[in-house]
Amino acid sequence: MPDNEDWFNSIDPILYAYMRAHWEEDQEEYYQISRNLSILTGSFYNPTAAKAMLKPEADFHSSDEDFEKSMEMVKEDKKKNQNKEKKRIRKKRLQAEATELKHNK
Repeated sequence: MPDNEDWFNSIDPILYAYMRAHWEEDQEEYYQISRNLSILTGSFYNPTAAKAMLKPEADFHSSDEDFEKSMEMVKEDKKKNQNKEKKRIRKKRLQAEATELKHNK
């Protein structure tokens, strides 16, 4: 594949998306091969750690209720931060006005 930006800009966007998807799959496959080779090499030195690394990664799940609680927490935090930001801006504006009045006297 050419290493030329003009070539990529001239191809069809659908072809580009198709090529990108395959490139990402190749990268994932390369990662898995490298990971497995590293575990194999490490298993000669520390077999217990290698077995632990071969265990499947944890799969996280949450219920709709948990998701709704999380969203509410995010909204509340956003409100708190907006209020703090408004207070900070107001304080800066008041300080600037006070400084301006001080210099005008």
